[in-house]
Amino acid sequence: MIQPLIVIAEDDDAVRSVLVRSLTREGFAVVETFDGSEALRAFEGSEDPPDLLLTDVAMPGLSGPDLAAKVEAAWPGTRVAYITAYPFEHAVKVMTSGHPVLSKPFTHEELIRFVRAALDLSSASHWMDD
Repeated sequence: MIQPLIVIAEDDDAVRSVLVRSLTREGFAVVETFDGSEALRAFEGSEDPPDLLLTDVAMPGLSGPDLAAKVEAAWPGTRVAYITAYPFEHAVKVMTSGHPVLSKPFTHEELIRFVRAALDLSSASHWMDD
């Protein structure tokens, strides 16, 4: 069985390490990137587009929402999900973009449930209704 491919864009080394370790432990194929530019290069270098972009909201250079817009324009079938350390009020603004948001800190179990839900959805509005 082919596992979904997830591109992680996270500038915090410790958080990125936790994401990669947790997701690979669950059998997901993961490409880790430091920022939006690296993430775009990962998409461009992939034979098949990744299934999910898991991106931090705030990163140096290209922000998560700006990265998501570029990915969705070039690879329309790719799902996008955000992680953020911002307070709830900011997360709500990001959620209005129609993409699921996971607030830091999170447990391994919360992350895995979140990623599986993001991959299973045909639309973000469905996720928000569940």
